[in-house]
Amino acid sequence: MSNAVFRFNDDDLGVELIKQIGPGGSYIVAKHTISRMKTEAVMTKIADRDARVAWEKKGSTDIQARAMKKVKEIMAKNTAPLISAEVDAQLHAVFPGLVAGELLAH
Repeated sequence: MSNAVFRFNDDDLGVELIKQIGPGGSYIVAKHTISRMKTEAVMTKIADRDARVAWEKKGSTDIQARAMKKVKEIMAKNTAPLISAEVDAQLHAVFPGLVAGELLAH
């Protein structure tokens, strides 16, 4: 469940901006919109909402590369076994064909 906080005041709703731009206008380049794009929208932790020029300056990393980087960070930090040695032994007793191995990110 999300702990999102929703505010409903004229500034947060962009009432003045809506009056200025009007129906059918473009809000995407308005300062009001840009200042809120990175904080008000639902975003994943690997999303990149920078302008294309800024994204290119940072190396043009696509979503798959950012996701794999995050996977490797998580796997490097969480090295504790997910199951105990006892449970592992019990699993191998019941399923003798299981191959022992480690989870590695390549």
